[in-house]
Amino acid sequence: AKNAVVQTAKDVAATVQEKVSEGIEAVQNTCASRASTDRQANNTLDEMKDKAGEGKQKLENRASEAKKTVEEKTATSDTEAHQKQAEKDAEKGKNRVTETAEETKNKVVETAKDGARMAGEGLEKAKEQATK
Repeated sequence: AKNAVVQTAKDVAATVQEKVSEGIEAVQNTCASRASTDRQANNTLDEMKDKAGEGKQKLENRASEAKKTVEEKTATSDTEAHQKQAEKDAEKGKNRVTETAEETKNKVVETAKDGARMAGEGLEKAKEQATK
């Protein structure tokens, strides 16, 4: 009977050992599974961060392109405004030159008329002097 109790105790110990081993293996498998899940989650998180970074870069590039476009259009607009002002100034200058030329021509004509009148008067006086 003593041997039977010892044998039963040995069988119980072997069963407990087997169950403990199975429990340890189950815990190790669970830990390995969780570690794998964590790695997958971290990889997914890294991928999301990369995509967010790419999206941010694309938005920054678009913003930069939009800014350049606005600057170019502003520069073009400024250039066009300067060109129109220069054309107006040139037209004013041309008109002023035309007016000055017209005034000068009129003065020359008046001076010539005065000269001709004076010459005519001088000729009349000379004739009068000659007939006296």
